[in-house]
Amino acid sequence: MKPVSPIFLPLIFLCLFSVACHTGRKVKASRLAMRNTFFKAAYNGMDGMDGSDGANRLAIVLFHMAKRGGNGKRGRNAANLQVKLSAMSSGDSVILALSITPQGGDGTDVYYVNPRHGKIAIFAEGGHGGNGGKGEDGEETTIKRPYGGQGGSGGRGGKGAAGATINVMVDSSALSYANCPCIVYFNGGGRGGSGGMGGRGTGNNPDGASGADGLPGISGPPVYIKSPGGKIIGIVSQK
Repeated sequence: MKPVSPIFLPLIFLCLFSVACHTGRKVKASRLAMRNTFFKAAYNGMDGMDGSDGANRLAIVLFHMAKRGGNGKRGRNAANLQVKLSAMSSGDSVILALSITPQGGDGTDVYYVNPRHGKIAIFAEGGHGGNGGKGEDGEETTIKRPYGGQGGSGGRGGKGAAGATINVMVDSSALSYANCPCIVYFNGGGRGGSGGMGGRGTGNNPDGASGADGLPGISGPPVYIKSPGGKIIGIVSQK
């Protein structure tokens, strides 16, 4: 086999780096080779869809009234996570291995982190609520309708979803790294969607009312980090 030309080595490294820092799951490149970089392991719930603007809705209205904006959809909850932390020797250093399994998911992801130079952030946050749609403007004033019309109301913002449960089990080989700052957890609730603006009134009619903002989702429970025997050796709470 011919040796790799030195001119291609920077290109190969760049490709591996870009894959290792990918925010999605199921990265196929060698995470072990990129143990000194930052990983974002994201298992957040999906965001809710925004509501349609009144002018774009196929809604039935009476007496030529302006159509209201559609309501934003609720965000979706994140999947609960099971995290297993272990450690292995690599020359004169230690490499941490984190196995992450989402409940109801399609398998386990494994990340490798050098606790001295690398870092991983594990996310299981609720999805954000969708924004409410804008209300339709009132009907234009014409000779037949000289008084115009009131603007349609804005749609309500969708509610944010709840953060998930993250359970962490630490193998005996990694007990001294159970609370390593190289591993951080986020399981906050999703933001509520913004209420839609009311449509503009025409003639002497008022503008439509703005839609209410959606409520934020609640944070997930504290992250309990446990030893093989089930003893709690660390707790992480979202502010």
